[in-house]
Formats: sequence, C-alpha cells, structure tokens
Amino acid sequence: DNRLYVAEQPGTVRIVSTTGVVSATAALTLTVGSGGERGLLGLTFSPDGTKLYVFYTETGGDITIAEYTMAGDIATVSSRRELLRIEHSARGNHNGGQIVTGPDGMLYIATGDGGGGGDPDLNGQNLNTLLGKILRINPAPSATLPYTIPADNPLVGQANRRGEVWMYGLRNPWKFSFDRLTGEMLIADVGQGQHEEVDLAAAGEKGSNWGWNLREGFHPYNGGAQPADGQNPIFELSHDDGYCAVIGGYVYRGAAIANLDGAYVYTDLCASNVAAWADGAQRDFPQTLSSPTTFGEDHSGELYVGALDGTISKLVPVPGAPATVSAGDQSMLEGNSGIRKMTFAVALSEPADAPVTVRYAVTSGTATGGPSKMPGVDFRTRTGTLRFSTGSVSKTVTVSVFGDTVPEPDETFAITLSNPTGGYSLGRAVGTGTVLHDDGTAGGATIGVGDAALVPAASGQQNLVLPVTLSSTAPAPFTVTYTITPGSATHSSSASGGGDFGGPLSGTLKFSRSTWLKNVSVPIWSATDTDGDKTFTIALTGVNPAGVTVLRATGTGTILDG
Repeated sequence: DNRLYVAEQPGTVRIVSTTGVVSATAALTLTVGSGGERGLLGLTFSPDGTKLYVFYTETGGDITIAEYTMAGDIATVSSRRELLRIEHSARGNHNGGQIVTGPDGMLYIATGDGGGGGDPDLNGQNLNTLLGKILRINPAPSATLPYTIPADNPLVGQANRRGEVWMYGLRNPWKFSFDRLTGEMLIADVGQGQHEEVDLAAAGEKGSNWGWNLREGFHPYNGGAQPADGQNPIFELSHDDGYCAVIGGYVYRGAAIANLDGAYVYTDLCASNVAAWADGAQRDFPQTLSSPTTFGEDHSGELYVGALDGTISKLVPVPGAPATVSAGDQSMLEGNSGIRKMTFAVALSEPADAPVTVRYAVTSGTATGGPSKMPGVDFRTRTGTLRFSTGSVSKTVTVSVFGDTVPEPDETFAITLSNPTGGYSLGRAVGTGTVLHDDGTAGGATIGVGDAALVPAASGQQNLVLPVTLSSTAPAPFTVTYTITPGSATHSSSASGGGDFGGPLSGTLKFSRSTWLKNVSVPIWSATDTDGDKTFTIALTGVNPAGVTVLRATGTGTILDG
C-alpha cells in the first residue's frame, strides 16, 4: 500500500502517496477549533482498515474522538459516530493529540493535562480525570457507552478512578508510538521549562505513573518528590541545549536505512534536529528542518517527518563515504615488574547491519615485542580477529606490557588492522601503543596516568580508557584523586546534551598493595562532524596517604577526527 493519510491541523485528512503525490480528493474534511495547539491532531485506522478514528478539538475546545466508516479511500461523513468527548474549553494548550491502534487492536489516546503552566488543575496525578493520561478503549459500543472499557485496564472497578486510564502523570504527550517488532511503547512528553522527556514502557505495561506534575524528566518539579509508583524516562533533553518541545517518532523498522534498525527516531520543535536514540546514545541526522511537528510511518516501516511549513520529508540513506573501521591509541607507564594491560579501542563508523570481522596484528616499533615475558621484551605480540555483532560499533584489543627496571626512553609499538568484511573499509588502520619510561626517576613507588585516543562512531556510545599505573608494590593501600577538564572536547551529562564526552569530572581510585593498574573509563558520545581532533585532560590531584610519588600527573584523552 503506497498511501499515507495526513492530518492537517485546520481539519482536512489528505491522501499522499509514498512518492509525494497528493490526491485531489480529501479523505475527510472536519469543522474543528484550529490554531495554536488546537485542531485536527491525530488519526488512526482499525486493524482491517474499514474504520477511521480521528482526534480533534471541536470549536469550543473540547477533545473529541470520532469514528468514520471508510468507502474505499474516502471516509463516509454520514457514518460519523462520536466515541468520546473530554471537556477542554478553559485553555487552548496541552491537548495531547495522538491516537493509535495498538498491537492488541484497542485504541490508545494521549491527552494533555488541560493546559496552563505547571498543571494548575492537578490533572496529571488525578486518576478521576481523563486529562494528562494515556487512555485505552475498545471502540465497540457497550450497553452504556459508545465505547467499551477493556476489563484488563488497570483502574477498572476502582472507586473515584476512571477505567479508561492506561497510564498517567503526563504533561502533554503530543506523540507516542509502539515498536512494531517488540510492542514497547515510547511516549514523548513535552516538558515545562527545563526538560523534555521520552518514556519507555514494556509491551503490555499498564498503570505507569510518569511523575508529572511532581517531576519533570529526571528532576523534581517545584520541589515535588518522586511518587511511590513513579517512573523515570529513558532519556531527557535539556532546554539549555536548545530543545523546547520534543516531537516523538518511531522505532525504525524499515529496510532502507539498515544501520538505523531498532533506533528511536525523534525531533524537537526548536532544535529541529532529526535524531535517533539507541544503546543510550543520540545520533543526529545531517539535515535540520524548519519547525518539525510530527512523524509518520508507512506500511513498510519507513519514516516521514512533517513540518509547520506544510512539507513532508522522507528519511533516506545519506550517500557518502563507505563505512570504516579504525584503531585508537594508548600510552601507559610500564612499571618495574609484572604485567599490565593496555586497551585499544577499535570502532566502526556506522553500526554493523550484519556481522563484521577485521584482522589485527600487534607488532614491534621502537619497543621490542615477543611471545612472552623475557629479558629485553617490552610487550607481547599477538594477532587475532575482532568480530562485531549486528548493531555493535566498538571492540577492544588488549596488549600485555612487561614491567622492568632498565632505564630507557619511551618506546612504541603498533596495532594494525586489515581485511575488514561486511562492506567496511579501513579508516585509521594503525593505532600506536606507547610504553612510557618510569625507571630511575624517583625512589620508591611511583604512579602516573597515560593517554588514550579513539575514532568515535556516528552512533552509539564508546569508552575511552585512560590507564593509571603504579610502578611497584605500594607500602600500604592508598587512594588517588583525579579531575577531568574539558578542552576542545566538550562535556555533557548525556549524549543528547551536545557534548563530545560524558561521565563524572572527578573521582577517586583505590589501590590495594597488590593493585598495579586502574583504568578511568570516559564515555565518548557519537559524532558526525569533521572539525578536527578534540582533547580533554585528566590530572592526578592527590595521593592519600603519602608514600607514593606522582610521576606523570597529567594525561590526554583525544577524540580523533575519523
């Protein structure tokens, strides 16, 4: 089926082919109260396509759900049957607007909290109103209503609670959708003054309280406490980063953009960046739109985004350079004895849409390699194959470094990638390992932090590992504190915050007498820009108790321009 049905805010349902041709005949024209956040806001079909359900605000402002029987492509006006009307005349905003036929054939309806700043009527947490909720009804009439309240709804039969309620604690859930593969529900709830949120509910989950107006995103609202049954969103977007009204989309299950499979696609009215969320990280598309407002999904799972200017855009693959696989760098103090492990990041520029392999070889440079620890050997040579599963973006190669007490300069070795499969080519094919000299420079045990670098993927989170190494056994257990300072690489608490890396900016490492190595793992957010290498620094700021000398106090983390 190559038809899309498009709801226009002034009240018309248009038929548009997936090739962009608009039918001359409208499927339905309604008289609605339009303007601002009011109008024809949503539509859905029955599973067999014979009924059309529309969500609109009537001229006085009330939320109205109506059913029409289809005659071919066109709704029969005389068949109109009103299912539900919710009083909403006092304020024009926060209507919600999404109506969806769920995987179970029931109608799911999103309503806003009734409008006004901060939910002045306290509808979000009030279970005796239909505002600020996700509702679930069977459109078939019952003996007393033009619809039926399903018996398995969570509040059925409870005094002073509306049986239609499926979920609550929502401010203005303008868009929600079901993952057509898993049945999970994702709700994009427009925030108040600071945070936009996206909520994730498991397939069949019901009775969930998403916290409004006690919570906004992960945060208290006006000092509100998390309700006993409250749930946090899966992620939030901050207004400090340019967001103002999240526009929910769909989990992509189409075939045209293979490396987008399973990612939740969304946008924001102000930021206008179409983005995807997967594996805890945000990926931005290279284009922006002027005031995007809605998404659509066709029969094949391909996605479309509509904007206030009346345009509809289809998400398609971006032609460009082939996907690549790249190796990063690491440096580490070698220590006086024993074995320490260096960790190298190997990353795909795009998530694998099928299993990918790449060969690697760890070979000598100025540092001498060998099969095992012996005099004159600095590290263990090795070869192997990395295997990336579908959807993954990063793997690591570990290399054993052998401690000694021979004074010598810093020395290097190489990790070289070859023979990638799955349509990938080599990007940064050679990573460098640097064995940092720490012999004969101070009496007793010394400690230092190394450097690390990686090429970030276009989506997904990676971790840059900065090693903190002790040269020899400490006289007693101790702790070392560190701070991380952004440089040309910027920090944000989440992938959606616009920074290059995340994680805490300070911490404490605890060394026992038998511990020689601790790693500081820094989350690196995905990147699609090409504006050069970016760096941040890590500094060791104190040792407690005294007795270990800080030999190399500062290391550098580098996010390489792939």
